[in-house]
Amino acid sequence: MGLSEKSADQVELLVKHHLLMNHLAQRRDITDPKIIADFAETVRNVENLKLLCILTYADTRAVGPDIWTVWKGALLWELYMRTYNYFTQEDEVVMTGEALIEQVKGEVLSGLSGRMPEATVDAFFAAMPYKYIISTPAETIVQHVQLMVGLRGGRLATKHTHHLDLGFSELMICTPSTAGNFAKIAGTLAANNLNILGAQIYTRNDGLAIDTLQIESLERKPILDERVWQRLNEELSAVLVEGREVTYRPARTVFARKERAVPVPTAIEVNNRISDMYTVIDVTTQDRLGLLYLITTTLFELGINIHLARVSTEATRAIDVFYVTDLLGEKIVDERGIETMRTRLQEVLDLAER
Repeated sequence: MGLSEKSADQVELLVKHHLLMNHLAQRRDITDPKIIADFAETVRNVENLKLLCILTYADTRAVGPDIWTVWKGALLWELYMRTYNYFTQEDEVVMTGEALIEQVKGEVLSGLSGRMPEATVDAFFAAMPYKYIISTPAETIVQHVQLMVGLRGGRLATKHTHHLDLGFSELMICTPSTAGNFAKIAGTLAANNLNILGAQIYTRNDGLAIDTLQIESLERKPILDERVWQRLNEELSAVLVEGREVTYRPARTVFARKERAVPVPTAIEVNNRISDMYTVIDVTTQDRLGLLYLITTTLFELGINIHLARVSTEATRAIDVFYVTDLLGEKIVDERGIETMRTRLQEVLDLAER
């Protein structure tokens, strides 16, 4: 093609990895420094990163009118910025874990503007896992601190915010950690025709769980009707506090579509190499409302804790990713256990399609 050796090498890299950025942004924990470091090693430099980001955007937009969403754009941009910062940060400014914690704590105290005693913030940070501190924006931690204080010995505190520029609402839930809670939350949201885009689940060392979920309506918009939030909060209280069973039962309805264009076979992959802390489960299957509830309920029944969930769709294909551990907080490395998990998920999803 008459390209110079440098240009030919660059084009080859972009073509070879043209799906990688989308894959990482939508299916992996991009707050994990290992993911960013490995990605940076692949793209080599900032110039290639910029070109790959543009190519990823163009490639995704060209697939079809419903494939690109503002949410996918937000994830792509977050991956780009984290990798850009990885390339451009000076070695001497790379902070130790303790220094980073103090920096984030300072930002949180500033965000609270004196509305909370410093001792309360210190106690909050002491109770949270390190991964939470390094991966959660300070403005979100501010809201989590307020939410935890608002619990005041109760059993449930919730808060919702809207990200109109990104096209979704965010639901924060603070409640005592109980096995199966996330499945109950997913079922309650599905019963209210609300779709989960992503979820971050953290448990404090005192047993309190702080869950943050990005959600949207079936029309892929933020949920602005306060009546919906009032009903949702009442139902979450009934399920998580009073112990009422989740009323939702998954249907075969494809999310936001009346008909299926192409049947999507179910595929389940289990990987222990991606993350140092978690086993990663990739589930690809036919998209439908309540799918997340179906999967999370099954994982709960198998004694598996979910720490992070990533949800994405491509036409009628759902790609749900879960970062999980066993009930002791360890990776699931036993081959028999992995096969049991894979088989059970396959059976449940196949049965739901009949």
